[in-house]
Parts: sequence; C-alpha cells; structure tokens
Amino acid sequence: MIDIIKKMIEEKGGFVNCHAHLDRAFTFSEKDYHASKKHLFDKWKFVDNVKRNSSEEDYYNRIKKALLDQKSKGVQAVLSFIDIDEVSGYRALNAAKRVQSENLGIELKIACQTLKGVTKSKNKKMIEDVIDDL
Repeated sequence: MIDIIKKMIEEKGGFVNCHAHLDRAFTFSEKDYHASKKHLFDKWKFVDNVKRNSSEEDYYNRIKKALLDQKSKGVQAVLSFIDIDEVSGYRALNAAKRVQSENLGIELKIACQTLKGVTKSKNKKMIEDVIDDL
C-alpha cells in the first residue's frame, strides 16, 4: 500500500515538507540528547546558544545542506520556519534567502519563527520589518 501512495504522490509532483526548521538543522547531536527531556525554557537556552554562536555562513551551510538532503529524499518543496529575533538577528533569514535564490531544484518557502513569541516589542518590530519580503 505504501508503494501505491508513494507513486501517487510522485505522479503529482512529489513530497512537500510543510514544517521544517532548516536554520537549526544539524545542531542537535547524540551528546545533546539529555536536553530533549528538559523543560521548554531550558530547551530555549540550548537553541539560543546555537543561534548566538552561528554566523550567517553557518546558517547558510546548514540550510543548504538540509534542503539538498530533503531533495535527495524526493521532496520537491519545503516550508521552513526561520528564526528572526534578538539572538539570531537577521542572519538566519539572510542565509535562507540566499539559499532560496540559488535554484537548487527544490522550492524553499520561508516563514518567520520567533522562538519565544512576538511579545517582546523588538522581536515584533523585527518581523514587521521583513514580513513583506518573505
């Protein structure tokens, strides 16, 4: 049955990944597994540390690698939530837009993601400043 469903999907253009976080791809390793069982606020600290230490080039490399990995699995389009906040600034978004412009044979749609929400006025303003460009 799975083969029939897979064939039907491929005949319609292929798989679509509707929820990804490509800017955070490849940042969680086996040694970090203990953090997956922690409280959400502790997980935010882990992610903030990754974001704080990621250059725009780091984001670019992760996003491109993950997107090409998705393509190799037969995915034809990906919607990825990209962090825009006080910690990551616009580095992840700039990197995602750069990958998006490269015509890699897989469509990348960008949605904004603010890890801790838009309740902080600075985070809200950052998203409002780029919303028309997404």
